[in-house]
Amino acid sequence: MNFKKILAVITGLIVLSMFGLFILLFSYDFSDQVKEVTDFVHAQTGRKFVIKGKTDLNIGLTPSLVLENFSFANAAWSNTPEMITVDRFEVQLDLISLLKGDIVIKRFILKNSEILIEKNRQSIMNYQFTPEHQKKDRNQDRKTSFSNIVFNEFIIEDCKIIFHDAKTKKSKSLNIKYIQATAIDLNSPVALNVTASYDHFNFSAKGSIGAIASLLKKEKNYPFNLNTIINNSDINLKGCLIDAFHGPSPLIKLDIHSNQLKITSFLSPKPDIDKVKPQKLNTNNKLFSSDKINNDCLDTVNIEADITISKLALNKIFIHDIKSKMVMQKGKLILKPLNASAFKGDLSGSLTIVAVKKDININCFLNVQSLDTQVMSKQLELKKGLKGLVNGKFQLKGNGNNLAEIMTNLNGISWISMKEGEIETGFVQSLGADIVTNIFGFLNPFDEKVESNKLNCTALRIEFIKGLGHNVLESSDGKS
Repeated sequence: MNFKKILAVITGLIVLSMFGLFILLFSYDFSDQVKEVTDFVHAQTGRKFVIKGKTDLNIGLTPSLVLENFSFANAAWSNTPEMITVDRFEVQLDLISLLKGDIVIKRFILKNSEILIEKNRQSIMNYQFTPEHQKKDRNQDRKTSFSNIVFNEFIIEDCKIIFHDAKTKKSKSLNIKYIQATAIDLNSPVALNVTASYDHFNFSAKGSIGAIASLLKKEKNYPFNLNTIINNSDINLKGCLIDAFHGPSPLIKLDIHSNQLKITSFLSPKPDIDKVKPQKLNTNNKLFSSDKINNDCLDTVNIEADITISKLALNKIFIHDIKSKMVMQKGKLILKPLNASAFKGDLSGSLTIVAVKKDININCFLNVQSLDTQVMSKQLELKKGLKGLVNGKFQLKGNGNNLAEIMTNLNGISWISMKEGEIETGFVQSLGADIVTNIFGFLNPFDEKVESNKLNCTALRIEFIKGLGHNVLESSDGKS
């Protein structure tokens, strides 16, 4: 027998052996190994891991593992027995990459799951484990031989993550309807598709983030490009995360673009009228919202951004074509320069917001040119109208934890002028009971006399002290 025949026989035996091994693996019932798996998890974490449903292990070039209906126990101090419950878990690997020393997860699926993240009164989190081998296991310092780990496809469907604080007795929940993340390889961008809700925010996002390799190498710049919808507002975020791994507060540089941004999308929902006693409801016709403004993000995020907003809606007020540069650092937010248009007029100025405990301090400069008051009256749906073009300058400061409180604490000086204007009787009363009544308080004498009044040339200087405007009116005939 020559060498080629011997080699052929050996090769054939190897192929037959591998074929027999695959047949054995495919036909083997791995459910007998469930107890070994659950015992291993218990030894590593000190918690019970229970698999109530079926287990399925498929062997091939893309081996996969499926677990159904399993749970992971919660901390002993918790009143909730289970920390994690899952209906279906599936993971599929690339065997060829595994042999090369890389872990390539072709597909990861988690369906119908609930995860509880809990903190007790001693500020201990329920994901802090006390494994049996914690006394210095000999494998504790063992290093993995795999150089890379990457997901080709990562899917989560119908997952609820509950955050509970025993001290405050408050709970919040993140409801994930769908998350899909896909990447061709370790060096490719990750495509994202997310639909979820948190508290009263419903949001979705589509786009991409940087490659997983950038995260593993802790590179300085990590890019992202996401189109998001938060409640009824759309926001495109394009930029990069800088020094995310080299400091406590990374810098985010980005371009923010929105076709329509509604302030109400980011405020707490109104109370259910059916659940609130009628006498406790606020029936005042307020122009400015009393919803609390959360200033926590001013202390935790560093941002440099170019902002473009086609339409900003604040109740009945619409501001168009907003363009600004924003800097947010160390509890301070600065918008400068700030340009926009409202009621067919041009706006320019700057805005500074500083977080002080639970309140915010606002310093605003605004220059107004050719604001059409007739358009303003129509947008605000006022029963009585005002006609004419307004120019003005405002240098104002205010503080509080909601917009209405800030306006009632307003201090500063403003100057307004109008040419060839006309005001209808009852215009001031139609504005409501807010600070705007004080701004136009100088017009009260007109309200009791005639149906409308001509204002040929009027200039008004207002000094605001604690939300009240003290004014001097000057007209074309020299009277004041």
